[in-house]
Amino acid sequence: LIKSKYELNEIKIGDNKFEDSLLINGWNIGEGETRWADEKESTLRLVTKDIYPANLTISALSLNKPQEMTIYIDEKLLGKVSIDIDWKNYSLSIPYSLSSGVHKIKFVYSNGYKPMDVIPGNLDGRTLYVNFKKISLE
Repeated sequence: LIKSKYELNEIKIGDNKFEDSLLINGWNIGEGETRWADEKESTLRLVTKDIYPANLTISALSLNKPQEMTIYIDEKLLGKVSIDIDWKNYSLSIPYSLSSGVHKIKFVYSNGYKPMDVIPGNLDGRTLYVNFKKISLE
């Protein structure tokens, strides 16, 4: 991954050749430009080369509230965010230097929701946590 000629410091769901290689555990199948986390924890990797990112930025929503997401980079706690039921961008500053290389990012969610329990008439029985459009180190 480090030797790839592609920029791998972000994932735009549905628009990334390496999406399935970068997403490790806890992800459902892609649904166009979005992808749900379908386990209590989900992990991914992003690669930094010639940048020293100061922020982790995500575009996400939850099926219902409350939804707290705890974020770790390379097993270090970065922080927590409350994910809303509408699409929003969330940005957390990284208070330490990230060197060039492969970085493991882990999200831990407070609650899972089933669409059939939240949306009247919906028959989807999957337990879903947070839906993502973009995850990037900037």
